[in-house]
Amino acid sequence: MAFPFESLLVYKKSLSFVEKTDKILSSLKGKASSSLLDQYYRAALSIPLNIAEGYGRWHSKDRLHFLRIAKGSIFEIIPIIQILSKKRMVEEEIYSGIYRDLEELVKMLTNLAKSWDKN
Repeated sequence: MAFPFESLLVYKKSLSFVEKTDKILSSLKGKASSSLLDQYYRAALSIPLNIAEGYGRWHSKDRLHFLRIAKGSIFEIIPIIQILSKKRMVEEEIYSGIYRDLEELVKMLTNLAKSWDKN
């Protein structure tokens, strides 16, 4: 039996983003500060965790609170990848792909929040 949040496309994409993050961060170990990489990973992991936790809440205000946290985690990753890009630690193609993924996740979270806010 699957939990209902597992069928959400935004949840699936956020899990995929964590997988991509893991690969990218593995290639950056020893090049970038471990605290920066740890912050990046924790923020990425926070996205699916908060989507799942929000889905499990009964009241729409509680649900929306967790989606806001997930969205905040995305906004936390943006300056990290910009720093890594400016230091030439990630290639432009990788940076652009991450940025596109984050834009897509924000849009999806915003739409999910709108649908939950109506309930």
